[in-house]
Amino acid sequence: MENGQSNKMQVIIMLVLIPVLFLIIVTLVVFWFVNDDFKQSVKQTGSALPVLSSFIEGEDQIARENLEERIQELEAENAQSLRTIETMEFTIGELEEEILRIESEEDDDVDVDSISDSQDEKSDLSEIVRTLENMTASKAAAIMSEIDQDEAVIYLKVMRTSNRSNILARMNPEEAAQLVSLMKN
Repeated sequence: MENGQSNKMQVIIMLVLIPVLFLIIVTLVVFWFVNDDFKQSVKQTGSALPVLSSFIEGEDQIARENLEERIQELEAENAQSLRTIETMEFTIGELEEEILRIESEEDDDVDVDSISDSQDEKSDLSEIVRTLENMTASKAAAIMSEIDQDEAVIYLKVMRTSNRSNILARMNPEEAAQLVSLMKN
């Protein structure tokens, strides 16, 4: 009889219990993939049960892990950005030094050119004045009457006083008066 009862139990398990369990499992799996609300309710229910709670990760734990990963990514990105900034600041410093060096060289070139130009002008001016001083006063007066008044004033200012007075004495009085008034200014 025991053998008959165990055979009946085996038949019930094989024909009823296993297919029912299979249908329940298939239904749960389908709901799991189709319905997000179902997932949430299963997670909440599972996390409330003492044995299953250790196997089911809660939303807080998943969110915390995601945040920790994101923090690590951002820290790495921040470190890379800081290194890039330092490199760029160093490059900017080098370029500013190069600009200052180039500007300094240009200023030196301009200063040398302007000094040499002004020295040439001074030597030309002193040569002309010496030439006028070596002439007779009447010839120098005739030349001064023919050149531009501003130019004549420059030459007269550079001349020695004795030569200047001799030349002005030989010039037309009106022209000499104009040159003297321009020399004052």
